[in-house]
Amino acid sequence: MVLFIEDPALYKRLSELIDEAIAEHRAQRLSDAELLARMRRHLDTLRGQGSSDLPPALQGYDAAKAYYGVIKEPLEQYQVNGAVTTELAAEMAIKLEDIIDTHKIRDWVMQEDVQNSMRNAIEDYLFSIKGRYELALDYDTIDRIMEDLLTIAKRRDACS
Repeated sequence: MVLFIEDPALYKRLSELIDEAIAEHRAQRLSDAELLARMRRHLDTLRGQGSSDLPPALQGYDAAKAYYGVIKEPLEQYQVNGAVTTELAAEMAIKLEDIIDTHKIRDWVMQEDVQNSMRNAIEDYLFSIKGRYELALDYDTIDRIMEDLLTIAKRRDACS
């Protein structure tokens, strides 16, 4: 059995690729065999968990690999002063994995006070990044990142 990393950004991109292939097949631009081959490539990408697209800094960080996509997508909208977006997103994903792991206790998924403590620490960190790199991150984006990270962390803990 293959355990997939919870990575919403990867799933979103794969969903788009699959929808595109199905549309081309319906428009008769792809034969059945070509559609099947394309679907198998997409499945192979999922099985490889898109690791070829991940920065080398994420090697050895399981949760950070999943957090990376959630962080990188909104960062791409901004000019990052003094940093490459992929490197900054990888650095942030690693730090956020550490923040979340530091706050985890037994049955944390069922304890709102622990989750609120995580939210506060994540929010503090994101605001420090916002200030350090002069990012125009708005509150909605920060909240979305924070909630997506916690959703991923909860799902990953449910699988382990």
